[in-house]
Amino acid sequence: MSAYRMVLGVDPSTHTGWSLQAQSKDGLKCDEKTGEINFPGKQAGFVRSMYLAGEVSALVSNYHPDLVVFEGYAFGAQHNNYLQVEIGTLMRERMYTSGTPYITVTPGSLKKFATGSGGAKKEQVMLQVFKRWGFEAKTNNEADAYVLARIGLAYLDPLAVGLTKSQAEVIAVLRKATIAVLRKEKP
Repeated sequence: MSAYRMVLGVDPSTHTGWSLQAQSKDGLKCDEKTGEINFPGKQAGFVRSMYLAGEVSALVSNYHPDLVVFEGYAFGAQHNNYLQVEIGTLMRERMYTSGTPYITVTPGSLKKFATGSGGAKKEQVMLQVFKRWGFEAKTNNEADAYVLARIGLAYLDPLAVGLTKSQAEVIAVLRKATIAVLRKEKP
C-alpha cells in the first residue's frame, strides 16, 4: 500500500480484529485490508497472547503505519478479563518499544464515531460500518478495527472534512486527551 497516510486499527482480544487503511493526499481512500487474527493452536493464556502480539507487530513491520489505533478496555463488560488486558498490554508494549505511534480509543468513543451513540450494540456498529463506508465486516472484531482505522485517519488529518457532529466530537476529545498525556510524559 502506497499512500500519504496509513493507519492500523486493532481490536485486541482472543480474536484480534485488524484493519489497515491508507488515504491519499486528496483524502480519497487508496487501499484497505481487514482481517482477524486467531491463535492456531489449542494452548491458551500467555502463549496465545504472545502470538497475537507478534502478529500485530508483524503487520506494523510489514506496512509501517503512521499510527496504530487500539480499542481500549471495556472495564464494565462481563467478558473483560485478565487475558484481554494481557493481550492489549503486550501489543501496546511492542508499539512503545519499537517507537511506533499509537493511541487508544474507548469502546464508547468507537461506537459513537460509527453510530452517533456511545451505547450502541455491536450489531449496530456492524450495520453502520456497512452503511457509512460500504465495508461488510465478517465479525464484530473486524468492524471495530475498521472504525478504529477510520478514527485514526481523521485524527491524523487536522482539517478532516465530511465528519458527522458525533465523529468530530470524538476526534476533538481524543486530540485533547492525547495532548494531555504527551505533556505529562516528558522525559
